[in-house]
Amino acid sequence: MTRNFLLRYVFAGLALLLFSCRGDSYKEKIPAETFFKNSESSFFKISPDGKYVSSLKENQNGEKNLFIHNISNGNHSQLTSFEGKSIRDYCWVGNDFLCLIVEDAGCKDFGMYTVQRDGNKLEEVVLSYSVTKIDFIQKSNPPNNTSVLFAMNDRDPERTDVYKLNVPSGKKEVIVNNPGHVLEWFADEDNIVRLARGSEDTNENWYYRETNEEDFRKIISNHFTTNIKPILFVKGKRHHLYALSNIKRDKYALVEIDCSTGKEQRIIYENPNTDILNVVYSARTNQIIYFSTGLAKEKRHFLFPGIETYYKNLNKKLGTEVIEIIDHDESEKNIILKAYSDKVPGSYYLYKSKQNQLTKLGDVNAQIIQERMNSMVPISYKNKEGIQIHGYLTLPKGGKQLPPLIVMPHSGPYKRTNWEYDPEVQFFASRGYAVFQPNFRGSTGYGKEFFRAGLKQWNGNIHADISDGVDWLIANKKIDSSRIVAFGKGFGGFAALNLAIQQPKLYKSVVSYAGIMNLFTYIKSTPDYYKPHKPVIEELIGSPEKDVDYIKSASPIFNSGKLNIPLLFFQGGKDSRGNLSEVTQFVKELKKHNNNVEYIVRDEEGQRISKFENKIHFYNTVEAFFARYLK
Repeated sequence: MTRNFLLRYVFAGLALLLFSCRGDSYKEKIPAETFFKNSESSFFKISPDGKYVSSLKENQNGEKNLFIHNISNGNHSQLTSFEGKSIRDYCWVGNDFLCLIVEDAGCKDFGMYTVQRDGNKLEEVVLSYSVTKIDFIQKSNPPNNTSVLFAMNDRDPERTDVYKLNVPSGKKEVIVNNPGHVLEWFADEDNIVRLARGSEDTNENWYYRETNEEDFRKIISNHFTTNIKPILFVKGKRHHLYALSNIKRDKYALVEIDCSTGKEQRIIYENPNTDILNVVYSARTNQIIYFSTGLAKEKRHFLFPGIETYYKNLNKKLGTEVIEIIDHDESEKNIILKAYSDKVPGSYYLYKSKQNQLTKLGDVNAQIIQERMNSMVPISYKNKEGIQIHGYLTLPKGGKQLPPLIVMPHSGPYKRTNWEYDPEVQFFASRGYAVFQPNFRGSTGYGKEFFRAGLKQWNGNIHADISDGVDWLIANKKIDSSRIVAFGKGFGGFAALNLAIQQPKLYKSVVSYAGIMNLFTYIKSTPDYYKPHKPVIEELIGSPEKDVDYIKSASPIFNSGKLNIPLLFFQGGKDSRGNLSEVTQFVKELKKHNNNVEYIVRDEEGQRISKFENKIHFYNTVEAFFARYLK
């Protein structure tokens, strides 16, 4: 992922400003409502002329709607009032319009709307029932802009074509037809689609063209675990691209590629121990400002003298460890910042460099008091094969006894847990639990071979790394070995159940939040737009035809007889990747031999719980459930 950045003068001015948030310590238990209240403000963006700030606010049903703040007079207005659906993404189109991508609770039935800055003419320009996926691919947005580029699988559910929408008229036109193998499109700073990523069997291919009139031609082809991540085209070098690449190396390096040949021209930076995680650049100068690496916390490497000092001063003044540039206007003189840490979910600020003025825009959750939160501490240990595994341990404050442990695998096997504020972690820690979050093999950010070691190892290497981490915590007397439970969402719920299946004497209870139960069903439910990626999906998860024994052994639904500990399940009726009837039948089967099975179903929810009242009910139920079986 890339983020736009600013130049040195921004940090010089920001370093002079002071903001701190203090809170008093309290002894009473923090209610679940405090941790899980729907976000007050998020997803801030600024108009190209720097006069208006937009944001999303979440209502009690979890539906995100669009709001506008007039910077000059301070007026706020609500532009949308969606019910039963929510804004997933949006962008400014020039200074006068905004374009919105909207979805329902099941994360499907995407639609696209346009609206004027003053709230007039909210129009659905792409009908939600006609498509299954829409993504913006626009790279730049000048003040006089009236159009937006986006990818959509309207013509063929399995293929995304590139469209250009004229926002004032609402007319869209196809500007690039997908030949059948392209999964993702990339535009340059002039909004010309010049790069595309495709899939061919288990290979990832890259295609390039210089102008709209040319055909795309293949320039790079590798196994999908060896790839590049485009950042931006190099100013003054028409064919050259800044990118992250792990071609001919294990870790992602920052490189410059000549797209006319597909060859790497130079290495800007590489680290043999860690991937480069993020690259930050200035859109106005077309220069990379800094990039980050890190096995535990992100470490930033600055390419311009003096910026690092300003950045550290700003962190100190704002009282948080991380400052991010969220957005800026065309001049890069009006900037939206976000400040956060492991103990603070974040606050947003508008910085006006010309006036050297910092104004708070809003909080993610103003009720969170930093002093009452618990530190998310990076840890590392070696698994039984001698491979270094990284993760995080959050310990509760106080207490003379070793705390009980909640093992919390991350929700996607090929993602990772990052050092940041997590409401679930802080909620559990406030209840006296230690929380363990391992980045097992398959997790991203630790190199190509580490990632490959998790392929089709959902109950193999992945499970072993989690278990070795628990053993390490026990051996180092970090937790009470007689009081261990597991909690997870999606894949995390799947992993939590498998931990109990393989080690029933160690785990006292398990909570599965929309957990995967049956890999056969999960693979079958793959959305149409991922079907061209089918060979890769089978490399990641498994083949229903070739890996039958593995899939059965890994799927909890085929191992109900081994789940004899207390279990709590949550399932949303609109979860597009979960089969409600199948989970319900699985729970019925479990109850035949296990009297300690609880089941929460919410027909109106998707893979995640959105409604505030449902969130509070769920987490209060989880708290009582764990307490009941850890007496």
